[in-house]
Parts: sequence; C-alpha cells; structure tokens
Amino acid sequence: MRKIKYVLPFLMLLPFLGSCEKELMDYEGQDGLYFHAQYGAAWGDTTVWAHQIYTLVGFGNVDDEELVGQVKVAVAGSVKDYDRPFELELVQDSTTVESSEYEFLQDKYYIPAGQNHTYVKIKFKKSERMSSGTYQMQIALKPNKYFSLPFSKVGEIPGHWTDVQTEYSTNDDPNIHNFFVNDMLVRPAGWHDVQFASYSRKKHQLLLDIAFEKFGFVKADFNDNDKMLAGRAKAIATEAAKYLKAQYNLGREHWVIDEDGTMMYVAGVYWASGTRPEDMVDN
Repeated sequence: MRKIKYVLPFLMLLPFLGSCEKELMDYEGQDGLYFHAQYGAAWGDTTVWAHQIYTLVGFGNVDDEELVGQVKVAVAGSVKDYDRPFELELVQDSTTVESSEYEFLQDKYYIPAGQNHTYVKIKFKKSERMSSGTYQMQIALKPNKYFSLPFSKVGEIPGHWTDVQTEYSTNDDPNIHNFFVNDMLVRPAGWHDVQFASYSRKKHQLLLDIAFEKFGFVKADFNDNDKMLAGRAKAIATEAAKYLKAQYNLGREHWVIDEDGTMMYVAGVYWASGTRPEDMVDN
C-alpha cells in the first residue's frame, strides 16, 4: 500500500508552516478566525512567508495516488485554556472536485486549549481526469459563539512577505480557502538546464519514460536534487539524445517536435536549441 503524503507545494516542497506559532495577530474585538496558509521559496525565512490565498495539490511530480492537503486556521484574539470548536462548510457552487476524489480527515474542528491555530486536513485521491485539467475545492469558515469572522480581505499581514501566488486564484477572502488539484507535470526541482535545456511537459514526459526504462528513475527522483545530480542528468540526456537522433534519422515525419514547434532539444543532438523543422533545409 502506498503511503499517504502531505501535499508539498511549489518548489520548496514544505508543509504549511506558520509564523511564530505563539504570536497572535494584533487584533482587538471578539476572537475571530481566518485561514492562514503560508508557503514560499525554499531558501526563504519560513517565519515571514506570505499569506497565500490557495493551496495547490499537485500529483504531477510525485508517484503517489493520495496526497493530504492542509491549511492553517488561525485565531485573531486571545488564547484560552479550553478547546474551542468551530465549523466549516464545503462551498458546493465553487467546488468541481468530485466526492470520490477527496475525504475530510476530521469529523470535528477545534482550536486546542493553549493554542492560537490548528490545521484542516483533507485527503485528495488522484483520478484519470486530473491529468488534463485542474479542479477546485472551496471550504468556508462559519461564525459561532466562540469566534467571529472579522476580516473580509487579508491585505498585508505585518511582518510577512507579500509574494502571493495568484496563478490559480486571486480571491483573498480569508474566510474561504481554495484547494486546486491536478495531475499535470510541472518543472521539477531536479531539472538541469545545461543537459535538458528549456522546459516543456512533452520533453519532461519523454525524459521520464527514458529514465524509467534505462535507469529505473521515477517522477519523484526528478524532484530530488540529491538524486538528480549532474552526472545522472547527463546520462539521461545522453539516452534521450540517442532516441531523438534515431527518430531524426528515420525521416522528417518521425522528428520529435516540442510544444513550441521547435525540434526537441537536449544536450547531444545534431541541432541547436530553438531550431525549427523548416530550418533543417537539407532534410
């Protein structure tokens, strides 16, 4: 059985770490709640990562069938010496993930005694349709006798960077949180520009197929800098170049054309990066 992994967003591949967990947002009034997802560049200071407005659950660069996405729910106000329950709901009108593709991992939600945050965890299950599209799940906080929802817009939280990711959404309402789920390849951390040159999903898939056949490498290996060393990247590029040149030698109708219309390039082929088929006048 495959292990269930926590979703690892973007290049840093870290869970959602908060700023200093015992520090409370400067706020006066009834205790309130808000979603407070954080992530950023791996080289950055996690304590000042920006507030992020969505979570991407990407199966494209991992070999797992299930991933757990999580988002922090933070308190604006005081810490109490007792557990405080809160509720959330699935926003059906803004959800395109099917019921068979997710599972909430908690029946009840509460802010633990002595804490100013907790995490909502949802298990997502890869499906065939995710390879050709991105699907959304939206959850929303609900007010109760313990907590209000005092904010309508996140804005700039003091002490945090402002490098907010907006590729999938620009909705910065802190009372809702969107998960976006897909199984599409993205540039892995172990992509070597010298050997592989420019990135495309088509080239990535070809390299995956060749690396698995020749060396037993899997998707996760391309996302691991400790495994995808320069020597290994060169070995994969060498095998890919052999394949591309063999297709070239079979004739024009067999040439491998990349997504941008150029001859697919890796180190070791006959042509330069960016060469278009029509530039190959002698063939």
